[in-house]
Amino acid sequence: MQSPATSPPDAASPAPPAPQTAPAPAVRWAVALAILFAGWALIALARYTAPPDLLDNDQWLTASYTVDIAANGEWIAQRDPFGRPATKPPLHPWLAAAISAPAGRVTWLTAGLPAALATLATALLAGCAARRWFGPAAGLFAGAATLASPVAVKHLWLVRPDAVFMLAVFVGALLTWRAWDRGRGWLWVWLAAAVVTLAKTPFGIPLMFAGLLAAPLTRAPKPEAPAHSTPPRRFDTLGHLVGFSLFVLIVAGWFLAARWRLGDAFTQTALGDELTRHALGARSDEYLGKGFLRAPWYLLARLAPWSALACVAMWRLWASPAADLRTRRLERFLFCAVVGGLLVVCFASRPRAEHILPFAPFIAILAAREVAAWPLLATRRRALTACAAALAVAAGAAVGQYHIERRDHPHVVTGRALSAIGDELRPLVQAGAAFVDVDAPYALQFAIGTMQVHGTPEDAAALLAGEGPALAFASAASTGEIGAMTAQAPAEIARWPTQGEPVVVVLANPAAVRLRTIHGR
Repeated sequence: MQSPATSPPDAASPAPPAPQTAPAPAVRWAVALAILFAGWALIALARYTAPPDLLDNDQWLTASYTVDIAANGEWIAQRDPFGRPATKPPLHPWLAAAISAPAGRVTWLTAGLPAALATLATALLAGCAARRWFGPAAGLFAGAATLASPVAVKHLWLVRPDAVFMLAVFVGALLTWRAWDRGRGWLWVWLAAAVVTLAKTPFGIPLMFAGLLAAPLTRAPKPEAPAHSTPPRRFDTLGHLVGFSLFVLIVAGWFLAARWRLGDAFTQTALGDELTRHALGARSDEYLGKGFLRAPWYLLARLAPWSALACVAMWRLWASPAADLRTRRLERFLFCAVVGGLLVVCFASRPRAEHILPFAPFIAILAAREVAAWPLLATRRRALTACAAALAVAAGAAVGQYHIERRDHPHVVTGRALSAIGDELRPLVQAGAAFVDVDAPYALQFAIGTMQVHGTPEDAAALLAGEGPALAFASAASTGEIGAMTAQAPAEIARWPTQGEPVVVVLANPAAVRLRTIHGR
């Protein structure tokens, strides 16, 4: 009688013999964790100390939602400076606002920490999963591969919800595998699905469930359980029922609360602009599946070099499937998580590079399993050196790209200048100076620590005509309109750039000028 610890191969055909590979090196997990944490810290330091690029990649939108929570207390539903409802669910802004609470305001550090910590947590989880499934060396390589890819380096310090979304999807996929393998625990899977939805989009749920496509591909029955154990349930009806009910309660509860707060504009943004238009396309030249070939290219390029190794691993798990049924189920779960999830992204009307980020831990685990079997890395020292080198290269690439190549990017230069102006104006606003932001880039308000919806030139002229200290932030065109509507021309206390047509001009009334003098500005 066959031992319960060994599962029979598929009934269709006998499994080919596994290839002869070198034994994986025995890597101490404490040392591996130290290397992963050091590599993450180097990449995070390189990204954080680079000139802020808040105006790039729509980071200012997520930053405005965070400041709307921290400064205005809008925890349920947030708005951007144009008064539009938030285009994404609030999990990332919630985390950033909570981290910012001890500092008293949102800063570049506290706004970027959720993404950095989520990337670290994903790398550690990928390492722990690979270590448990494929050995200590694979765990080390999986953690390093999760961190050391172009898309991961970019999103490690980006004020966007993508890194938190990646972590939520990966945790959901791990719970899905655990529930499928054990036959129970689907309550936690549905709770993870609610977190995925609040992290960015409900389209993340198919990504975390994609691995279940392996179910019909593994036809052999599970081995019989020992007589003294309780056989796992085939379908956890209660877990699905309670879990799905909680999922609906959480997601629908937040949605209805946000709609109550912002009205029909929120419904139009959340369902019309974000879900329907992103999936089906907003313009006549966009349609479902238009970027079908773009998503695989993004996966290969933005997760290189690990994507190439993962492709080899995926070919090998079909060419030489594991004799053990549970291992074979796991292999095909990982395969389907990548291929099935990629098909979901392929059918989007506008697939973008950040849509590939949730695949990073799956690609890393598959690549790590392949690399751990290389004879060249069969010793502990070589394995540790290879991972440290990969992380060092990633940190060096971050320095080269964000400290050197992008240093003079227009968004970076403008953001840096507006941040300096905001630092000068913050004491005035804290001292009681009111202001109207007519049409300045949000980087100025972010530096001050406020989130106010844009006003009109008429609002600015009325405020500047008052007796209290008042400021107005406006473009060159709006500055002329404000001046034409005021009896006494307001003073110009800052502008950028100083030569040519300004992007932003800061106007002040006499009371604000006196307050600025008191503060030594």
